[in-house]
Amino acid sequence: VVGSEGVVVVALSWHVRSVLGQTRGPGVEHVPCQAMPVGERYRKGLAVAVVRAEFHPLSDAHLAVLTSNGVLKLYHLGRDAERAQQTWDILRLLPEGHAGRAVRPGVRVVDFAFGRGEGWAALTTFILLSNGRIYSLCPLMPWGCPLEYSLVAALSQSLLERAGAAGAVDALEARQAMRYLQEIQGSTIAQSETDDPLWVCTRRPTTPALEELCLQGPLDPAPASGGAPPPTSLRAVGAGGPVVLARVRSDWVLDVLLQVRVLRPLWARTDAGIVSPISVQVRGEDSFLTVQALSLRARGATSRRHEPAVVALVPHPENPLYVFALSSAGLMLLDFGWAADLRRHLRDGDALGSMECIPTRLH
Repeated sequence: VVGSEGVVVVALSWHVRSVLGQTRGPGVEHVPCQAMPVGERYRKGLAVAVVRAEFHPLSDAHLAVLTSNGVLKLYHLGRDAERAQQTWDILRLLPEGHAGRAVRPGVRVVDFAFGRGEGWAALTTFILLSNGRIYSLCPLMPWGCPLEYSLVAALSQSLLERAGAAGAVDALEARQAMRYLQEIQGSTIAQSETDDPLWVCTRRPTTPALEELCLQGPLDPAPASGGAPPPTSLRAVGAGGPVVLARVRSDWVLDVLLQVRVLRPLWARTDAGIVSPISVQVRGEDSFLTVQALSLRARGATSRRHEPAVVALVPHPENPLYVFALSSAGLMLLDFGWAADLRRHLRDGDALGSMECIPTRLH
């Protein structure tokens, strides 16, 4: 439950059992709900307020909270719901140079979205600024959560291949990412002592430099002259294949952005604690392309013509290609089924341009 003054997690216990709709008698156990305040409380009138909160997709015990001062905090509810496990001051992490000049005074952090996809995309968090630009933090990993060992093995193999065939800068990044994967691996879970692990429990890296992430971006193309209406929300769609981002603007238009470049991890410093030359590079430019602009104004909508869009994008709990859009214009369902078709085409070795465009459908 998110409000401007704070966040409260309400636990509806799964221990409650009901037999054929019974509410009393044998086989029925009643456990009352529990409420857990998370983090700080912000009083009315203060400059800082809660913007949004969301559980990390890799762990139902880790909750991320974004506040209006551009600070993103990650809490481990099973250990300490009052103090954040990790904190990122997004505006202070903005890279220098081209990206830094693109950020004018008054720019705010509007929203964030956890990555959905394969490889490093599963460990990427996307950041949306009020000027419409999108940045990323990778790897943003909860500590103390189970991680599929197959993902760790796949990432390690890709890093070995990259380090052997890359230049000096890419090799430096690959070695640092390999050390990160080694240090975050804690206890493992396997079916037997002779089998490969199924899960690994993540832990805090021992090298301090591996906690300092570099904010990469902007990932999207620069807006046309004159700019575009300010954005209001951001979500990542789908699971597997290229990442699809849905960005809502205040003029009720939803931009669909498709990942066209590989997402990579990037830290601000080297393992030795020295400021890395790669940390001042603007990485990720044009990693996403806008492939569709969809109006969310449903027919017969009762909202006023010039009313700014306030749209809550909620992923479907079972189908990652469906997203609910809730606003004053009503409840809509966005169908991103074309993303699954795109994934199949790419796995079959087809070129991106060979696929017939299937637009996002609105219901």
